[in-house]
Amino acid sequence: MLFQGTYSGYVGDVVILAHESGHAVQNMLMDANGVLPRYASGPAYFTESFAGLCELLVLEGLYKSPHIY
Repeated sequence: MLFQGTYSGYVGDVVILAHESGHAVQNMLMDANGVLPRYASGPAYFTESFAGLCELLVLEGLYKSPHIY
C-alpha cells in the first residue's frame, strides 16, 4: 500500500510512483514463484535496482512520448 499525499503530477511524483510500483511488481513475482516470506526482503541491491529500472523506463517513456510538451 502506498499513500502519496503530496502527488501533484510532476515528473518527480511520477518517478516515485514508478519506483514503488517496481517494488510491488517484484513482490508479486516472488509470490507467484513461491518465495518464502522470510526470504522476500532479499538483498537491497536487488530490490532497489529493480525499482530503479522502473524509474528509468518511465522516464524513457516520457522522453520518447510525442505528446509531452
